Amino acid sequence: MTTHHARISPTAKLAAFLRAETDIPYCRQIADMCDAEEVSRTFDPGFIANHRAYMELRFKSLNAFIHRLGFRQVLEFAAGVAPRGLILSEDPSMLIVETDLPELLEEKRLIVKALIPLSERTNYHLHSANVLQTEEVWNAAGLFEREPITVVHEGLFQFLTLSERKQFAGNIGRLLKVFGGAWITSDVVIRESFERFYPETKQASTLKRVTEVTGRSIAEDAFIDWEAATSFFKEEGFAVERFKQIDFVPEMRTRVFEPQVLERIEYEEVWMMRLSPGSGQAVS
Repeated sequence: MTTHHARISPTAKLAAFLRAETDIPYCRQIADMCDAEEVSRTFDPGFIANHRAYMELRFKSLNAFIHRLGFRQVLEFAAGVAPRGLILSEDPSMLIVETDLPELLEEKRLIVKALIPLSERTNYHLHSANVLQTEEVWNAAGLFEREPITVVHEGLFQFLTLSERKQFAGNIGRLLKVFGGAWITSDVVIRESFERFYPETKQASTLKRVTEVTGRSIAEDAFIDWEAATSFFKEEGFAVERFKQIDFVPEMRTRVFEPQVLERIEYEEVWMMRLSPGSGQAVS
């Protein structure tokens, strides 16, 4: 396990703070329990204000997409302190496995135990895994039946370098060859999005702070454009489909937002990857 990946974890707590004001179940309690507000104070207030709706949309659209796919097994990587597993496992027919690096996962385990009796939620599991370590990824998937899975992550991919993304994509591809199913994420980011949604005066301070906290330059490591992003997944053996997040959370269109926030929520996408024909995907 490489310690530099653990530096990404504070951004999970920032996300928890941003979700706390939403109607997503468990979010207020989680934010209080993990001192999310303390982490948020180190970020630009304008960034905080403009990102709340985006974080709500991102979480809700992925959950809605999971239900649309209809697969009963869900594997979430770098789950942080998000409540996806808590929410999805309320349906006893679902089997949910959440992963993260050991330190954050133990904090998540304490939070979950304070919210629900884990002994009564036998379809919900927390498993330590680094997405770049093949053995750890397979260990996390060891609880699943040989039936289709949804692989999901939110707020992870943009923190990986290109070579790390290739490692991760290879690991997911091998999972899907065995189980079938799909890989979904909100994390496909291109350089244009930083130009559009981080005003120049705030961009330097906000992105600099993210780099200081995580050790990652998400703007520099972003895909050059949508074509480059699509090509990446195709080269790794996946067929790509793109969807607007707002189409899965239509009620957000009726709310009043600042123009730049409205532009952002109309812009963001869910990407779904399935193994391309001929790559050996199990039939699902």
